[in-house]
Amino acid sequence: MPKDNIIDILFDKKEDDDLFNLSNEILETLDTKIELTDNKINKFIKKRVHPKSRSTLISLLKEKDKKVCASSSIENRLYYKNGLSDGIKLLLIVLSTK
Repeated sequence: MPKDNIIDILFDKKEDDDLFNLSNEILETLDTKIELTDNKINKFIKKRVHPKSRSTLISLLKEKDKKVCASSSIENRLYYKNGLSDGIKLLLIVLSTK
């Protein structure tokens, strides 16, 4: 994603320095469920998918995961931009009413 403005630079810096607070019980539960589901999928593939098709299926699933992660990354960046924009607008409204 191009670094065309200060908001992108701020987001990248926070992300690179691991400064986003993502500690959340629900998120941790979902991460655990994702891991359990991945394990079930892998067991299913090993048991039920013909050996000649396994590597293709595994490659396709990995490719899908990469694209989902890329989409989530862009979505997170947009949430950050919109949240920052909303915060600035709120500050301007509050300051203008004084």
